[in-house]
Amino acid sequence: MQFLAVLATAVAVNAWSGPEHQMVGRIAAAFLAPETQAALNTLLPSFDVPSDNITFPINGNVSLMTTWADVVKAKKVYGWSGAYHYIDYEDVTLLDVKNKSATSVSCSTVINDISCPAGVCIVPAIANYTNRADYANKLSDKARAEAILFLTHYLGDITQPLHNCGKFLGGNNYLVKFNGSIFEPAPYQKYRHNLHFIWDQYMIEADIQDNYGNSFTAYVNSIVSDIQSPTGKYYSEAASWVACKTPLKTDSGLVVQNVCPIEWSVEGNNFNCASVWDNTGSLDPNNPTEDLYTNGYYATNKEIARMQLAKAGLRLAAALNTLVPATPIGTYFANVLPASSDNCKGYQPPATYGAAGPASNLYSGASSVAVSGAALAAVLAMF
Repeated sequence: MQFLAVLATAVAVNAWSGPEHQMVGRIAAAFLAPETQAALNTLLPSFDVPSDNITFPINGNVSLMTTWADVVKAKKVYGWSGAYHYIDYEDVTLLDVKNKSATSVSCSTVINDISCPAGVCIVPAIANYTNRADYANKLSDKARAEAILFLTHYLGDITQPLHNCGKFLGGNNYLVKFNGSIFEPAPYQKYRHNLHFIWDQYMIEADIQDNYGNSFTAYVNSIVSDIQSPTGKYYSEAASWVACKTPLKTDSGLVVQNVCPIEWSVEGNNFNCASVWDNTGSLDPNNPTEDLYTNGYYATNKEIARMQLAKAGLRLAAALNTLVPATPIGTYFANVLPASSDNCKGYQPPATYGAAGPASNLYSGASSVAVSGAALAAVLAMF
């Protein structure tokens, strides 16, 4: 009952928007082994939520899987899941220094009852669903399908810097001006722009319009090329994105070398102490003055957003290649670009959280972030 009460009071926020999550899925699709794709086709033709009278057609399409978790968090059965999309680290940022509420920057990557109340946050969620997706654990097809759907979304969420920051509710309560407007475009024009959604969507889509002929496909294909081509900007570092110092270990004994939510959360949080909260257009969160599209913020951060999408896609593929087939494969560098017919438009795709085994087997290495207080017991009890 305590678990449900915490979830009921949590405020849900989005990470990369629907199209951006789908881009993560399309990047991942380029690096799926054939065995993995075949298994996904069998496991996830669709996913039904009978209590809400909903069927999600998926047909093994990773791009469609990625938005499912954002849709179902608003539904009756999965309403509890919204709080597992983020972690609220307490950061002292450049914004605090500039408004003189602090003298120096300090990123805090401590998992406690503030950042992860009662263990309810994205880090343990990724660990839990990694364990539940593991083929060798022999869970039901329904349970594994659900775990995979959560993972495809959460592995995107954790790369978005503001999903690793509690300041102004991860930027949701920090209003900004972007590309000449303080309001969302139609049909959401009654809503104000906020920093979180600039990172979720508008900065990326401005980059697509400015530099990729307004083509989502061209943008995604350029990222895939930058990962797998020897001349690509990410080629030399891509292998490090899926090499964990503190990998997860599932109940079956599988050491998942390419899934490490603590490391990824720390990495995402580091951007909050660098550029995310610098030059944000105003020291007043309710009164944006400078336009982030023209004041240098967009120019500084659009490449960070692009790189984080690249990481999310490659990491998702590596995780699926390890967990989904009967025989783990890992990172698979296929010379294939994602299909251009998948247009990344608007499909926004649920289940019980589920116990996942003894906590002692969860991490096979030392944690790179502190865990303290009552949250520790709650986090460990989930696995």
